[in-house]
Amino acid sequence: GRILILLQNSNEPRSTGVFVGSFLFVDFNKEGLTWKFNDIYSFDRLVPKNSQSPAPEWFKVLSEKISLRDANFYPDFTHSAKNYEHFFTGINEQKPDIILAVNLNLITKLLNISGEILLPQWKLRLDSGNFDLMLSFLVEAKLAGRYDVKSPLLNFAQAIFAESKALLDWQKVSQENYNFLPKESTKNELVFGRE
Repeated sequence: GRILILLQNSNEPRSTGVFVGSFLFVDFNKEGLTWKFNDIYSFDRLVPKNSQSPAPEWFKVLSEKISLRDANFYPDFTHSAKNYEHFFTGINEQKPDIILAVNLNLITKLLNISGEILLPQWKLRLDSGNFDLMLSFLVEAKLAGRYDVKSPLLNFAQAIFAESKALLDWQKVSQENYNFLPKESTKNELVFGRE
């Protein structure tokens, strides 16, 4: 099965919550899990014009169409999640079984459990009090280069997953059929899945 985890940047408000700048595909099978970190703009460019939705009149000063980067345009997360499904299907990606949107507060909780995360390539120690500012600086300043802007986020995601693998038995998680996920949306996590 596949879980789409939308990584919301709490510093950029949107209707459903906040802007999704990056996302993870997490795929489960009998052997465990694999995951892939993705930049929303890399996939947004792949959505064909005929798969994009017309924008409401008042939004047209920003864009004529609603595409992947704006899929959470609607305040109702169910509607937004169905938009993500539509856009990913339009670029021949596997339809996710579950869509989970998380904001930075969830990362803060994870860091409070795991402790600090080291990013040796940047000579940084990230913890629940500084990760947001430090990662924002690395990305916005384009310190990884113009064509690899989000690599600091990827490095951070790799470190978080390494920590969580040590804390969780992912083989057991994959056999539990997603029972570890929240059953309903909260302020920090939004959940959509098909029963």
